[in-house]
Amino acid sequence: MRGRDVKKVKLLAFALYDAGETLLGALVFSTAFPLTASALVGPDGYALLNGLTLLLSVLLALWAGVLADRRGLRKPFFVLFSLLTGLLVLTAGLTLSRPYVFLALMLLAVAAHQQAMAFYNTLLFNFDERGLPSGLGVSAGYLASSAALLLLADRLGGPLPYLLSGTLFLLLALPAFTLLENPGRADPTPLKTLTRNRPVLFFLLSVFFLAQVANAVVALMGVYLKHLYGLKEAELLKLLGLSGLGGVAGGLFWGLAADRLGAKRVFGAGFVLWSLFLLWLYLEEGDGLLPLGLFTGFSLAHLWSVSRVVLLEALPAGVLALGSGALSLSERLSGALGLLFWGTVYALTRDYRQSALSMLVFPAAGALFYALFLKLSRKQTPDAPPRA
Repeated sequence: MRGRDVKKVKLLAFALYDAGETLLGALVFSTAFPLTASALVGPDGYALLNGLTLLLSVLLALWAGVLADRRGLRKPFFVLFSLLTGLLVLTAGLTLSRPYVFLALMLLAVAAHQQAMAFYNTLLFNFDERGLPSGLGVSAGYLASSAALLLLADRLGGPLPYLLSGTLFLLLALPAFTLLENPGRADPTPLKTLTRNRPVLFFLLSVFFLAQVANAVVALMGVYLKHLYGLKEAELLKLLGLSGLGGVAGGLFWGLAADRLGAKRVFGAGFVLWSLFLLWLYLEEGDGLLPLGLFTGFSLAHLWSVSRVVLLEALPAGVLALGSGALSLSERLSGALGLLFWGTVYALTRDYRQSALSMLVFPAAGALFYALFLKLSRKQTPDAPPRA
């Protein structure tokens, strides 16, 4: 096989894994599992258990990242945790009649899924141009998850979502298991290397603040639109579908833009995108909700497509797994803080529009840290010794 064909096959393998993972996330981790678990232990109990599991799993990803970076085991860990995720979801689907066994298996699957995603992001390092693989993966993920939700919207209560998505995830992961190489090199002291790299730390902080808005949108958009505009379920599903369409287009657009213009330059557009989104949300009277849904997916695709490319460009080759784990930690913590901030402002004002507008502080803070990242990264190449 010629070199160009090999690149295309590897690109497809990377995108197929993203499609399977996003489908699994949309059908199981974001929809079927919350519904089933909430019926077992109540919404509050589910939120507590899932939140603690996510936090512990991200901390585990940091520990596993250190181990993988020290020994150069990024791909083996990727394969291990991906297999665990798929098998745990499949097994959970067969144990719905034993609710607490099911719950334990799914919480383990949540933890394994976080590890798999952190190690999956490191595989992007092997591509010469990383924007297109990253963006194509995001587009494939949006396409797969939107199709699955539309086809299975009425059948989310039984074992089908777990059995179908678990099987498809494992099948779509096989090309990545066999075709993508182990990335980077070993580093005997990855934690020290990462914590002394100030540009990367500033970038992680910029993602932390920018992702506040994105995570709040994912978690609260349905509630916001339902209460403010009185949208019915069918109308919300239409908006969700348009958001998915925006994500498909956005993944390809931002991925290609990152390769053509440079990922660092393109990532800066995110602070403008999310500020415009919040202003639009504040001013929207109801007539422009459909294009707003499209713009939401387009903006989300920017964050997920470009952030990991910028991170891998900035990271030394010996700390890819630890850096990816730190990115996951930044995104997870931002989700908790963003929801807390939104909820606090709403409790004080009882105004959904004011709550949305108040979130403008986060893109502004993120832009400040990103400017510091750019300033320092100009003085330091990724594998150069960090400045004291």
